Amino acid sequence: MVDPINRKLSSRAVLKSDMEEFVNRELTPVVERIRIALSGMLGLLKSGEGDPEGVVTASVGALYQRTDGAPGNLVYSKQSGDGATGWVAVL
Repeated sequence: MVDPINRKLSSRAVLKSDMEEFVNRELTPVVERIRIALSGMLGLLKSGEGDPEGVVTASVGALYQRTDGAPGNLVYSKQSGDGATGWVAVL
């Protein structure tokens, strides 16, 4: 049986050390940049029951999906203020 890590690929032997070098040099930095971007975005997306005003802390620009809402109060936008104030229903 051929070791899958050391099999021929495009007529070049791919060694485990080659794969480790590729992951460390190329893949890891890309994955880290994606993780950082997503963590920043996820902080702007919130959800829960009830009106977020005075309850949910977020930065201006955040969105809140109300899981128990009805048309007119399903989605809120954090438009001003620090802490948990400044939420406005937008949908």
